[in-house]
Amino acid sequence: MTTMQSRFVTMSDGVQLHCLDGGPSNTTPLIMIHGWAGTGAYFKHQFDAFTENKRVIALDCRGCGQSEKPDYGYRVSRYAADLRDLMTAMDIEKADLLGHSMGATVIWSYLDLFGHEGRADHLILVDGTPPCPMPKPGWDQAEMDRHGVLMPSYEAFSNIYESARKTKTLEDAKANFAMFVSDQMSEEDISWLAQNSMAMPGQYAADILADVAGGDWRDVPRRTKLPTLAVTCRGRPTSELRHQWLAGEMPHAQIEYFNPDEGGSHCMFFENPEKFNAIVLNFLKRTG
Repeated sequence: MTTMQSRFVTMSDGVQLHCLDGGPSNTTPLIMIHGWAGTGAYFKHQFDAFTENKRVIALDCRGCGQSEKPDYGYRVSRYAADLRDLMTAMDIEKADLLGHSMGATVIWSYLDLFGHEGRADHLILVDGTPPCPMPKPGWDQAEMDRHGVLMPSYEAFSNIYESARKTKTLEDAKANFAMFVSDQMSEEDISWLAQNSMAMPGQYAADILADVAGGDWRDVPRRTKLPTLAVTCRGRPTSELRHQWLAGEMPHAQIEYFNPDEGGSHCMFFENPEKFNAIVLNFLKRTG
């Protein structure tokens, strides 16, 4: 079993971010960016498999997990800058990037800001948030479906924002996870995920969620030629629709699906790590 070392890294604005770091140091690192209000520990079922032949760095984003929680910076662009700062501070010239959900949005922002000179080598997008989560004015239902829009309006989003902001108890946090996991997940695992998410104060969780929801990154995928793997699941309509759109924008990308009966949820990497790990490792080996 791999021992992941706990490390703290100082960002350009002095904020200390936490990460877990393990595996052979002479390999191209795989930096793993968790989803909304998560932690790097969410990838615990990947560590042994991935560190066998690769260095793995699992980041706690600003405000999350063991990272510092300043009263500013809860924007996707700051998270992308934190990713750049992490690589600079750790003297990483090139890295593969894996982002789950919001983590994929951080990758889009990172590529937008730093481009192909930004030290990215391979991209792994794990049921990423839609590049445009809310519709533009004038979009009809067909246009919203084409992009896999998650929320029809800012008014609809306000309830989600308030739910995030007012999260105080474990039961509140578990309710936030209800839409992200399948009914096959154990109560123990749901509680563990929810408990870890509570490390992020509710107001900060709501702030970064609002910034993700209002973004529009549709121009970034078509400009990205890096080897790309996107992993998603069947039975979640917006997931399927947005990955159909992504396949049109990135015809070189490999799209892999999980079915509902094999842990096919937003957190498939946690529910069916054996299949997920094999897909990722095969992609990295094939495109190496």
